[in-house]
Amino acid sequence: MSNDRAVGFGVGLLAGADKAKTKAELNGELRDMRQLIAQLNALETKHKRIERRLTASEVRYRRLFETAQDGILIIEAGTGEITDVNPFLSKMLGYAKGHFLGKRLWEIGFFKDIAANQQAFHELQDKGFIRYEDLPLETKDGRSMDVEFVSNVYTVDGDKVIQCNIRDITERKLTEGKIKQVHETLLVSNKKLEKRNHQNHILSEMRELLQTCSTIQEMPPIITNSASKVFPNTGGALFLLNNSRTDLQSVGRWGAFSEDVDDNIFKPDACWGLRLGRIHRVADIKIGPICPHLKHPPSAPYICLPLIAKGDILGLLHLRIEPSVSGEDSWSAFIELEEMLVLFAEYLSLSIANIKLWEKLADQSIRDPLTGLFNRRYMEETIQREILRAARKQTKIGIVMADIDHFKKFNDTQGHKAGDELLVKLADFFKLKIRGSDIACRYGGEEFILILPESSTKDTYKRAEYLRAEVKNIKVIFKDQLLPSITLSMGIATYPDHGTELNDLIRVADTALYEAKDKGRDRVISG
Repeated sequence: MSNDRAVGFGVGLLAGADKAKTKAELNGELRDMRQLIAQLNALETKHKRIERRLTASEVRYRRLFETAQDGILIIEAGTGEITDVNPFLSKMLGYAKGHFLGKRLWEIGFFKDIAANQQAFHELQDKGFIRYEDLPLETKDGRSMDVEFVSNVYTVDGDKVIQCNIRDITERKLTEGKIKQVHETLLVSNKKLEKRNHQNHILSEMRELLQTCSTIQEMPPIITNSASKVFPNTGGALFLLNNSRTDLQSVGRWGAFSEDVDDNIFKPDACWGLRLGRIHRVADIKIGPICPHLKHPPSAPYICLPLIAKGDILGLLHLRIEPSVSGEDSWSAFIELEEMLVLFAEYLSLSIANIKLWEKLADQSIRDPLTGLFNRRYMEETIQREILRAARKQTKIGIVMADIDHFKKFNDTQGHKAGDELLVKLADFFKLKIRGSDIACRYGGEEFILILPESSTKDTYKRAEYLRAEVKNIKVIFKDQLLPSITLSMGIATYPDHGTELNDLIRVADTALYEAKDKGRDRVISG
Protein backbone atom coordinates (compact mmCIF):
# COMPACT_ATOMS: atom_id res chain seq x y z
CA MET A 1 0.00 0.00 0.00
CA SER A 2 1.35 3.48 -0.99
CA ASN A 3 1.68 6.23 1.54
CA ASP A 4 -1.17 8.28 -0.18
CA ARG A 5 -3.58 5.35 -0.14
CA ALA A 6 -2.70 4.70 3.48
CA VAL A 7 -3.34 8.28 4.31
CA GLY A 8 -6.60 8.26 2.37
CA PHE A 9 -7.74 5.11 4.08
CA GLY A 10 -6.85 6.62 7.38
CA VAL A 11 -8.73 9.78 6.60
CA GLY A 12 -11.78 7.75 5.68
CA LEU A 13 -11.63 5.91 8.98
CA LEU A 14 -11.24 9.10 10.84
CA ALA A 15 -14.16 10.67 9.01
CA GLY A 16 -16.34 7.71 9.65
CA ALA A 17 -15.35 7.50 13.25
CA ASP A 18 -15.99 11.04 14.13
CA LYS A 19 -17.93 13.20 11.73
CA ALA A 20 -18.04 15.87 14.29
CA LYS A 21 -14.22 16.67 14.01
CA THR A 22 -13.29 19.70 12.09
CA LYS A 23 -11.32 19.60 8.95
CA ALA A 24 -8.35 21.23 10.67
CA GLU A 25 -8.22 18.56 13.34
CA LEU A 26 -8.34 15.85 10.73
CA ASN A 27 -5.51 17.40 8.76
CA GLY A 28 -3.36 17.54 11.92
CA GLU A 29 -3.89 13.94 12.73
CA LEU A 30 -3.14 13.07 9.15
CA ARG A 31 0.16 14.96 9.32
CA ASP A 32 1.14 13.15 12.52
CA MET A 33 0.39 9.82 10.90
CA ARG A 34 2.55 10.67 7.91
CA GLN A 35 5.48 11.56 10.22
CA LEU A 36 5.04 8.28 12.10
CA ILE A 37 5.13 6.32 8.86
CA ALA A 38 8.27 8.20 7.76
CA GLN A 39 9.98 7.32 11.02
CA LEU A 40 9.05 3.67 10.63
CA ASN A 41 10.46 3.63 7.12
CA ALA A 42 13.71 5.23 8.35
CA LEU A 43 14.07 2.65 11.11
CA GLU A 44 13.47 -0.14 8.62
CA THR A 45 16.15 1.25 6.31
CA LYS A 46 18.67 1.62 9.19
CA HIS A 47 18.00 -1.89 10.38
CA LYS A 48 18.63 -3.31 6.91
CA ARG A 49 21.84 -1.26 6.64
CA ILE A 50 23.02 -2.63 10.01
CA GLU A 51 22.20 -6.13 8.91
CA ARG A 52 24.16 -5.65 5.71
CA ARG A 53 27.11 -4.25 7.67
CA LEU A 54 27.01 -7.11 10.15
CA THR A 55 26.86 -9.58 7.32
CA ALA A 56 29.77 -7.86 5.57
CA SER A 57 31.74 -7.71 8.83
CA GLU A 58 31.16 -11.38 9.45
CA VAL A 59 32.24 -12.16 5.90
CA ARG A 60 35.39 -10.07 6.36
CA TYR A 61 36.14 -11.67 9.73
CA ARG A 62 35.61 -15.12 8.27
CA ARG A 63 37.81 -14.29 5.33
CA LEU A 64 40.55 -13.03 7.66
CA PHE A 65 40.08 -16.05 9.89
CA GLU A 66 40.37 -18.43 6.96
CA THR A 67 43.31 -16.68 5.25
CA ALA A 68 45.30 -15.50 8.29
CA GLN A 69 48.99 -16.48 8.26
CA ASP A 70 48.87 -17.09 12.01
CA GLY A 71 47.19 -20.03 13.66
CA ILE A 72 43.87 -19.10 15.38
CA LEU A 73 41.88 -21.03 17.97
CA ILE A 74 38.43 -19.97 19.18
CA ILE A 75 37.67 -21.28 22.68
CA GLU A 76 34.63 -21.10 24.89
CA ALA A 77 35.87 -19.23 27.96
CA GLY A 78 33.79 -21.08 30.50
CA THR A 79 34.60 -24.66 29.56
CA GLY A 80 37.85 -24.22 27.67
CA GLU A 81 36.47 -26.20 24.71
CA ILE A 82 37.73 -25.34 21.24
CA THR A 83 34.92 -24.23 18.95
CA ASP A 84 36.81 -23.22 15.81
CA VAL A 85 40.27 -23.54 14.21
CA ASN A 86 41.56 -21.74 11.15
CA PRO A 87 43.19 -23.67 8.26
CA PHE A 88 46.63 -22.19 8.87
CA LEU A 89 46.88 -23.75 12.32
CA SER A 90 45.85 -27.14 10.95
CA LYS A 91 48.48 -26.89 8.25
CA MET A 92 51.13 -25.58 10.64
CA LEU A 93 50.71 -28.37 13.19
CA GLY A 94 49.62 -31.13 10.81
CA TYR A 95 46.30 -31.90 12.56
CA ALA A 96 42.88 -31.85 10.86
CA LYS A 97 40.26 -29.40 12.15
CA GLY A 98 38.29 -32.23 13.74
CA HIS A 99 41.24 -33.07 15.95
CA PHE A 100 40.71 -29.76 17.78
CA LEU A 101 36.95 -29.23 17.97
CA GLY A 102 35.29 -30.07 21.25
CA LYS A 103 38.58 -30.59 23.07
CA ARG A 104 40.10 -28.45 25.73
CA LEU A 105 43.28 -26.56 25.00
CA TRP A 106 45.46 -28.89 27.03
CA GLU A 107 43.91 -32.01 25.52
CA ILE A 108 44.89 -31.52 21.91
CA GLY A 109 48.28 -33.18 22.30
CA PHE A 110 50.83 -30.74 20.93
CA PHE A 111 51.45 -28.87 24.20
CA LYS A 112 54.29 -30.60 26.04
CA ASP A 113 53.47 -29.36 29.55
CA ILE A 114 49.77 -30.00 30.25
CA ALA A 115 49.82 -28.82 33.88
CA ALA A 116 51.51 -25.57 32.93
CA ASN A 117 48.94 -24.90 30.19
CA GLN A 118 46.03 -25.57 32.54
CA GLN A 119 47.52 -23.03 34.89
CA ALA A 120 47.96 -20.61 32.00
CA PHE A 121 44.28 -21.07 31.04
CA HIS A 122 43.14 -20.14 34.56
CA GLU A 123 45.45 -17.15 34.50
CA LEU A 124 43.92 -16.08 31.19
CA GLN A 125 40.41 -16.30 32.65
CA ASP A 126 41.49 -14.00 35.48
CA LYS A 127 43.49 -11.45 33.48
CA GLY A 128 41.68 -11.49 30.14
CA PHE A 129 45.00 -11.42 28.28
CA ILE A 130 48.11 -13.59 28.25
CA ARG A 131 51.16 -13.78 26.04
CA TYR A 132 54.03 -16.24 25.70
CA GLU A 133 56.96 -15.43 23.41
CA ASP A 134 58.82 -18.73 23.62
CA LEU A 135 56.32 -21.57 23.87
CA PRO A 136 57.49 -24.95 22.50
CA LEU A 137 54.98 -26.99 20.50
CA GLU A 138 55.25 -30.34 18.85
CA THR A 139 53.75 -31.03 15.42
CA LYS A 140 51.96 -34.20 14.44
CA ASP A 141 55.10 -35.52 12.74
CA GLY A 142 57.20 -34.89 15.88
CA ARG A 143 58.92 -31.68 14.88
CA SER A 144 59.65 -29.14 17.61
CA MET A 145 58.39 -25.64 16.96
CA ASP A 146 58.77 -22.34 18.84
CA VAL A 147 55.65 -20.17 18.76
CA GLU A 148 54.43 -16.85 20.07
CA PHE A 149 51.10 -17.47 21.86
CA VAL A 150 48.71 -14.52 22.41
CA SER A 151 45.25 -15.00 23.96
CA ASN A 152 42.45 -12.48 24.49
CA VAL A 153 39.05 -12.81 26.17
CA TYR A 154 36.11 -10.92 24.67
CA THR A 155 32.29 -11.14 24.74
CA VAL A 156 30.03 -12.31 21.89
CA ASP A 157 26.23 -12.19 22.42
CA GLY A 158 26.77 -12.10 26.15
CA ASP A 159 29.12 -15.13 26.16
CA LYS A 160 32.85 -14.91 26.86
CA VAL A 161 35.04 -16.20 24.04
CA ILE A 162 38.83 -16.74 23.94
CA GLN A 163 40.79 -16.14 20.77
CA CYS A 164 44.29 -17.62 20.69
CA ASN A 165 46.69 -16.41 18.00
CA ILE A 166 49.62 -18.77 17.45
CA ARG A 167 52.58 -17.54 15.37
CA ASP A 168 55.49 -19.72 14.25
CA ILE A 169 58.69 -17.95 15.40
CA THR A 170 61.08 -20.86 14.82
CA GLU A 171 62.93 -19.06 12.03
CA ARG A 172 63.05 -15.90 14.08
CA LYS A 173 64.48 -17.80 17.01
CA LEU A 174 67.07 -19.40 14.75
CA THR A 175 67.98 -15.99 13.39
CA GLU A 176 68.16 -14.55 16.89
CA GLY A 177 70.34 -17.49 17.90
CA LYS A 178 72.68 -16.85 14.97
CA ILE A 179 72.80 -13.14 15.80
CA LYS A 180 73.54 -13.98 19.42
CA GLN A 181 76.26 -16.40 18.34
CA VAL A 182 77.80 -13.78 16.06
CA HIS A 183 77.59 -11.27 18.89
CA GLU A 184 79.28 -13.65 21.30
CA THR A 185 81.95 -14.44 18.71
CA LEU A 186 82.50 -10.73 18.23
CA LEU A 187 82.81 -10.23 21.97
CA VAL A 188 85.36 -13.03 22.16
CA SER A 189 87.27 -11.55 19.22
CA ASN A 190 87.21 -8.10 20.79
CA LYS A 191 88.41 -9.55 24.07
CA LYS A 192 91.24 -11.35 22.29
CA LEU A 193 92.09 -8.18 20.39
CA GLU A 194 92.20 -6.18 23.61
CA LYS A 195 94.39 -8.83 25.17
CA ARG A 196 96.70 -8.86 22.14
CA ASN A 197 96.92 -5.05 22.18
CA HIS A 198 97.84 -5.22 25.87
CA GLN A 199 100.47 -7.86 25.15
CA ASN A 200 101.86 -5.85 22.24
CA HIS A 201 102.11 -2.82 24.50
CA ILE A 202 104.10 -4.82 27.04
CA LEU A 203 106.33 -6.23 24.28
CA SER A 204 106.91 -2.73 22.95
CA GLU A 205 107.95 -1.52 26.41
CA MET A 206 110.19 -4.56 26.86
CA ARG A 207 111.85 -4.03 23.48
CA GLU A 208 112.44 -0.36 24.27
CA LEU A 209 114.03 -1.22 27.62
CA LEU A 210 116.15 -4.01 26.13
CA GLN A 211 117.46 -1.64 23.49
CA THR A 212 118.86 0.57 26.24
CA CYS A 213 120.70 -2.32 27.94
CA SER A 214 124.46 -2.28 27.56
CA THR A 215 125.17 -5.72 29.11
CA ILE A 216 123.48 -9.11 29.22
CA GLN A 217 123.28 -8.86 33.02
CA GLU A 218 120.81 -5.96 32.73
CA MET A 219 118.33 -7.99 30.70
CA PRO A 220 116.87 -10.74 32.98
CA PRO A 221 114.79 -8.49 35.30
CA ILE A 222 113.23 -6.78 32.29
CA ILE A 223 112.45 -10.08 30.57
CA THR A 224 110.99 -11.88 33.60
CA ASN A 225 108.84 -8.88 34.53
CA SER A 226 107.46 -8.68 30.99
CA ALA A 227 106.93 -12.45 30.76
CA SER A 228 104.88 -12.53 33.96
CA LYS A 229 102.58 -9.84 32.48
CA VAL A 230 102.30 -11.21 28.94
CA PHE A 231 101.80 -14.81 30.15
CA PRO A 232 99.71 -14.70 33.34
CA ASN A 233 99.04 -17.99 35.13
CA THR A 234 102.39 -19.34 33.94
CA GLY A 235 105.83 -19.99 35.37
CA GLY A 236 109.06 -20.18 33.48
CA ALA A 237 112.72 -19.35 33.15
CA LEU A 238 115.17 -17.72 30.77
CA PHE A 239 118.33 -19.78 30.15
CA LEU A 240 121.45 -18.42 28.44
CA LEU A 241 124.32 -20.40 26.95
CA ASN A 242 127.63 -19.70 28.69
CA ASN A 243 130.64 -18.36 26.78
CA SER A 244 132.22 -21.80 26.52
CA ARG A 245 128.90 -23.11 25.12
CA THR A 246 128.93 -26.08 27.49
CA ASP A 247 125.99 -25.25 29.77
CA LEU A 248 122.74 -23.34 29.90
CA GLN A 249 122.03 -21.53 33.15
CA SER A 250 118.87 -19.73 34.22
CA VAL A 251 119.38 -15.98 34.53
CA GLY A 252 115.77 -15.18 35.36
CA ARG A 253 112.65 -16.97 36.62
CA TRP A 254 109.01 -16.10 37.16
CA GLY A 255 105.93 -17.81 38.59
CA ALA A 256 106.41 -21.08 40.44
CA PHE A 257 109.44 -22.28 38.48
CA SER A 258 111.75 -24.39 40.66
CA GLU A 259 114.77 -22.74 42.30
CA ASP A 260 116.52 -26.09 42.60
CA VAL A 261 120.02 -25.98 41.09
CA ASP A 262 119.35 -29.18 39.10
CA ASP A 263 116.53 -27.42 37.22
CA ASN A 264 118.53 -24.27 36.58
CA ILE A 265 121.68 -25.53 34.88
CA PHE A 266 121.99 -28.25 32.25
CA LYS A 267 123.78 -29.35 29.11
CA PRO A 268 122.35 -28.24 25.73
CA ASP A 269 121.48 -31.81 24.71
CA ALA A 270 119.24 -32.17 27.80
CA CYS A 271 116.47 -30.21 26.02
CA TRP A 272 114.46 -31.61 23.13
CA GLY A 273 113.88 -28.09 21.82
CA LEU A 274 117.63 -27.41 21.58
CA ARG A 275 118.25 -30.81 20.01
CA LEU A 276 115.60 -30.17 17.36
CA GLY A 277 116.42 -26.50 16.96
CA ARG A 278 112.74 -25.58 17.18
CA ILE A 279 109.87 -25.28 19.62
CA HIS A 280 109.16 -28.36 21.70
CA ARG A 281 105.67 -28.50 23.19
CA VAL A 282 104.33 -31.04 25.66
CA ALA A 283 100.56 -30.72 25.88
CA ASP A 284 100.08 -33.99 27.76
CA ILE A 285 102.77 -34.64 30.35
CA LYS A 286 101.68 -38.28 30.57
CA ILE A 287 102.77 -38.83 26.97
CA GLY A 288 105.76 -36.48 26.71
CA PRO A 289 108.54 -36.72 25.80
CA ILE A 290 109.64 -34.74 28.86
CA CYS A 291 112.95 -32.85 28.52
CA PRO A 292 115.73 -34.45 30.63
CA HIS A 293 116.73 -31.04 32.02
CA LEU A 294 113.50 -30.96 34.05
CA LYS A 295 114.68 -32.93 37.07
CA HIS A 296 111.31 -32.20 38.71
CA PRO A 297 108.76 -33.15 36.01
CA PRO A 298 106.05 -30.49 35.53
CA SER A 299 102.44 -31.19 36.45
CA ALA A 300 101.02 -29.16 33.55
CA PRO A 301 101.74 -28.52 29.84
CA TYR A 302 104.99 -26.74 28.99
CA ILE A 303 106.93 -25.29 26.06
CA CYS A 304 110.68 -25.08 25.42
CA LEU A 305 111.58 -22.52 22.78
CA PRO A 306 115.23 -22.15 21.66
CA LEU A 307 116.48 -18.58 21.34
CA ILE A 308 118.24 -18.50 17.98
CA ALA A 309 119.59 -15.55 16.00
CA LYS A 310 121.30 -15.93 12.62
CA GLY A 311 121.58 -19.67 13.17
CA ASP A 312 123.37 -19.26 16.49
CA ILE A 313 121.81 -20.73 19.65
CA LEU A 314 121.80 -18.10 22.40
CA GLY A 315 119.65 -19.73 25.05
CA LEU A 316 116.25 -21.18 25.86
CA LEU A 317 112.88 -19.85 26.95
CA HIS A 318 110.95 -22.35 29.08
CA LEU A 319 107.31 -21.71 29.96
CA ARG A 320 104.70 -23.87 31.68
CA ILE A 321 101.06 -23.52 32.71
CA GLU A 322 100.61 -23.06 36.44
CA PRO A 323 99.18 -26.15 38.21
CA SER A 324 96.17 -24.08 39.32
CA VAL A 325 94.98 -23.98 35.69
CA SER A 326 93.71 -27.45 34.86
CA GLY A 327 91.71 -29.49 32.37
CA GLU A 328 90.38 -27.80 29.24
CA ASP A 329 91.40 -24.38 30.58
CA SER A 330 94.99 -25.60 30.70
CA TRP A 331 94.84 -26.80 27.08
CA SER A 332 93.20 -23.55 25.90
CA ALA A 333 95.79 -21.48 27.72
CA PHE A 334 98.53 -23.64 26.19
CA ILE A 335 97.27 -23.05 22.64
CA GLU A 336 96.62 -19.36 23.19
CA LEU A 337 100.05 -18.49 24.54
CA GLU A 338 102.10 -20.36 21.92
CA GLU A 339 101.77 -17.78 19.14
CA MET A 340 102.64 -14.92 21.48
CA LEU A 341 105.49 -16.93 22.97
CA VAL A 342 107.09 -17.33 19.52
CA LEU A 343 106.90 -13.56 18.98
CA PHE A 344 108.24 -12.97 22.49
CA ALA A 345 111.18 -15.30 21.82
CA GLU A 346 111.97 -13.55 18.53
CA TYR A 347 112.20 -10.23 20.37
CA LEU A 348 114.50 -11.79 22.96
CA SER A 349 116.73 -13.49 20.41
CA LEU A 350 117.32 -10.29 18.48
CA SER A 351 117.87 -8.26 21.65
CA ILE A 352 120.30 -10.79 23.13
CA ALA A 353 122.18 -11.07 19.84
CA ASN A 354 122.45 -7.28 19.55
CA ILE A 355 123.70 -6.88 23.12
CA LYS A 356 126.21 -9.71 22.69
CA LEU A 357 127.45 -8.00 19.53
CA TRP A 358 127.63 -4.70 21.40
CA GLU A 359 129.55 -6.35 24.23
CA LYS A 360 131.88 -7.98 21.74
CA LEU A 361 132.57 -4.71 19.96
CA ALA A 362 132.97 -2.88 23.26
CA ASP A 363 135.28 -5.62 24.51
CA GLN A 364 137.33 -5.50 21.31
CA SER A 365 137.73 -1.76 21.73
CA ILE A 366 139.27 -2.13 25.20
CA ARG A 367 141.04 -5.51 25.05
CA ASP A 368 144.14 -6.77 23.37
CA PRO A 369 143.06 -9.31 20.72
CA LEU A 370 145.95 -11.69 21.40
CA THR A 371 146.12 -11.89 25.19
CA GLY A 372 142.62 -10.80 26.16
CA LEU A 373 144.08 -8.28 28.62
CA PHE A 374 142.91 -4.68 28.61
CA ASN A 375 144.65 -2.54 26.01
CA ARG A 376 146.62 0.69 26.36
CA ARG A 377 143.60 2.90 25.77
CA TYR A 378 141.62 1.23 28.56
CA MET A 379 144.69 1.37 30.83
CA GLU A 380 144.98 5.14 30.45
CA GLU A 381 141.25 5.67 31.12
CA THR A 382 141.36 3.36 34.13
CA ILE A 383 144.37 5.07 35.75
CA GLN A 384 142.67 8.45 35.31
CA ARG A 385 139.52 7.07 36.95
CA GLU A 386 141.45 5.41 39.80
CA ILE A 387 143.35 8.63 40.45
CA LEU A 388 140.04 10.48 40.96
CA ARG A 389 138.77 7.75 43.27
CA ALA A 390 142.04 7.62 45.26
CA ALA A 391 142.04 11.40 45.64
CA ARG A 392 138.52 11.23 47.01
CA LYS A 393 139.26 8.37 49.42
CA GLN A 394 142.79 9.51 50.30
CA THR A 395 144.29 6.17 49.20
CA LYS A 396 147.24 5.18 47.03
CA ILE A 397 147.60 3.42 43.67
CA GLY A 398 150.43 1.08 42.71
CA ILE A 399 151.61 1.00 39.08
CA VAL A 400 153.79 -1.91 37.92
CA MET A 401 155.42 -1.88 34.48
CA ALA A 402 156.73 -5.33 33.51
CA ASP A 403 158.83 -6.40 30.53
CA ILE A 404 159.85 -9.90 29.38
CA ASP A 405 163.62 -10.23 29.46
CA HIS A 406 165.34 -11.10 26.17
CA PHE A 407 162.01 -11.47 24.36
CA LYS A 408 163.53 -10.50 20.98
CA LYS A 409 166.04 -13.31 21.31
CA PHE A 410 163.18 -15.67 22.30
CA ASN A 411 161.29 -14.77 19.11
CA ASP A 412 164.38 -15.15 16.97
CA THR A 413 165.17 -18.63 18.29
CA GLN A 414 161.65 -20.03 18.92
CA GLY A 415 159.63 -18.17 16.32
CA HIS A 416 156.98 -15.52 16.54
CA LYS A 417 154.14 -18.02 16.99
CA ALA A 418 155.92 -19.44 20.00
CA GLY A 419 156.35 -15.86 21.22
CA ASP A 420 152.62 -15.27 20.85
CA GLU A 421 151.90 -18.44 22.80
CA LEU A 422 154.20 -17.20 25.55
CA LEU A 423 152.38 -13.83 25.69
CA VAL A 424 149.04 -15.61 26.01
CA LYS A 425 150.32 -17.80 28.85
CA LEU A 426 151.80 -14.78 30.63
CA ALA A 427 148.45 -12.97 30.33
CA ASP A 428 146.73 -16.01 31.89
CA PHE A 429 149.35 -15.94 34.64
CA PHE A 430 148.57 -12.31 35.47
CA LYS A 431 144.80 -12.97 35.49
CA LEU A 432 145.31 -15.85 37.92
CA LYS A 433 147.83 -14.22 40.29
CA ILE A 434 146.60 -10.65 40.73
CA ARG A 435 143.81 -9.60 43.09
CA GLY A 436 140.22 -9.27 41.88
CA SER A 437 140.44 -5.48 42.15
CA ASP A 438 143.74 -5.31 40.23
CA ILE A 439 143.80 -4.62 36.51
CA ALA A 440 146.23 -6.19 34.04
CA CYS A 441 146.91 -4.43 30.72
CA ARG A 442 149.11 -5.05 27.71
CA TYR A 443 151.03 -1.83 27.20
CA GLY A 444 152.60 -2.84 23.90
CA GLY A 445 154.84 -5.63 22.52
CA GLU A 446 156.19 -7.57 25.49
CA GLU A 447 155.41 -4.81 28.03
CA PHE A 448 152.57 -5.04 30.56
CA ILE A 449 151.17 -2.65 33.15
CA LEU A 450 149.45 -3.72 36.35
CA ILE A 451 147.18 -1.25 38.19
CA LEU A 452 146.85 -1.99 41.92
CA PRO A 453 144.19 0.22 43.62
CA GLU A 454 144.69 1.01 47.33
CA SER A 455 148.26 -0.28 47.32
CA SER A 456 151.20 1.55 48.91
CA THR A 457 154.75 1.58 47.49
CA LYS A 458 155.75 -1.14 49.94
CA ASP A 459 152.76 -3.36 49.13
CA THR A 460 153.22 -2.80 45.42
CA TYR A 461 156.86 -3.80 45.65
CA LYS A 462 155.93 -6.99 47.52
CA ARG A 463 153.31 -7.91 44.91
CA ALA A 464 155.79 -7.26 42.09
CA GLU A 465 158.46 -9.40 43.76
CA TYR A 466 155.95 -12.23 44.19
CA LEU A 467 155.01 -12.13 40.51
CA ARG A 468 158.67 -11.93 39.43
CA ALA A 469 159.47 -15.08 41.36
CA GLU A 470 156.35 -17.01 40.30
CA VAL A 471 156.64 -16.25 36.59
CA LYS A 472 159.67 -18.53 36.37
CA ASN A 473 157.37 -21.47 37.04
CA ILE A 474 155.30 -20.89 33.91
CA LYS A 475 155.50 -23.87 31.58
CA VAL A 476 154.72 -23.19 27.91
CA ILE A 477 154.21 -26.14 25.56
CA PHE A 478 154.46 -25.31 21.89
CA LYS A 479 154.36 -27.97 19.18
CA ASP A 480 154.78 -30.65 21.82
CA GLN A 481 157.96 -29.01 23.12
CA LEU A 482 158.55 -27.26 26.44
CA LEU A 483 159.75 -23.71 25.79
CA PRO A 484 162.47 -22.09 27.89
CA SER A 485 161.34 -20.31 31.08
CA ILE A 486 161.30 -16.53 31.21
CA THR A 487 162.08 -13.73 33.67
CA LEU A 488 160.58 -10.29 34.14
CA SER A 489 162.06 -6.90 34.83
CA MET A 490 159.71 -4.53 36.66
CA GLY A 491 159.53 -0.87 37.54
CA ILE A 492 157.00 0.54 39.96
CA ALA A 493 155.47 3.94 40.70
CA THR A 494 152.91 4.97 43.31
CA TYR A 495 150.23 7.64 43.38
CA PRO A 496 150.64 10.21 44.87
CA ASP A 497 154.23 9.46 46.01
CA HIS A 498 155.67 9.61 42.49
CA GLY A 499 153.15 11.94 40.88
CA THR A 500 149.50 12.85 40.59
CA GLU A 501 149.16 12.72 36.82
CA LEU A 502 149.01 9.74 34.50
CA ASN A 503 152.02 10.74 32.42
CA ASP A 504 154.16 11.33 35.52
CA LEU A 505 153.34 7.89 36.93
CA ILE A 506 154.01 6.11 33.62
CA ARG A 507 157.27 7.98 33.19
CA VAL A 508 158.49 7.06 36.71
CA ALA A 509 157.55 3.38 36.28
CA ASP A 510 159.17 3.27 32.82
CA THR A 511 162.39 4.81 34.15
CA ALA A 512 162.46 2.30 37.01
CA LEU A 513 161.94 -0.54 34.51
CA TYR A 514 164.92 0.52 32.40
CA GLU A 515 167.00 0.78 35.55
CA ALA A 516 166.07 -2.83 36.34
CA LYS A 517 167.18 -3.81 32.82
CA ASP A 518 170.49 -1.96 33.22
CA LYS A 519 171.19 -3.64 36.57
CA GLY A 520 170.97 -7.14 35.10
CA ARG A 521 167.23 -7.82 34.56
CA ASP A 522 165.02 -10.22 36.56
CA ARG A 523 164.47 -7.66 39.30
CA VAL A 524 162.07 -5.02 40.64
CA ILE A 525 163.06 -1.36 40.97
CA SER A 526 160.92 1.28 42.70
CA GLY A 527 160.78 4.78 41.20
